[in-house]
Amino acid sequence: MQIEKKIKKHLIFSGDSLLEALNRINDNQSRIVFVVEENGLLIGALSDGDVRRWITQTTEFNLDVPVDSVMNRSFVSALCSDSNQKISSHFDHKRDIIPL
Repeated sequence: MQIEKKIKKHLIFSGDSLLEALNRINDNQSRIVFVVEENGLLIGALSDGDVRRWITQTTEFNLDVPVDSVMNRSFVSALCSDSNQKISSHFDHKRDIIPL
């Protein structure tokens, strides 16, 4: 397990566009971004899979929609104070990154 403290490349602000989120996903090459409010509160996650599902379900394809309308509000996170064992237990074949 690698703990990386450079989370900025994985963050996008609530209210930013889906296009901005997709650009951030392309830049970080990890297939996911985490959505935060201006005060830093983590409120959601957006994966490339979430975007694909949204594309197949939407009737109006518009990349200017706020990321909040597409993000997943049910996501896994951990506390910095959690043990390595507890953090490791969150990883499976579907999760590569977990915000702390």
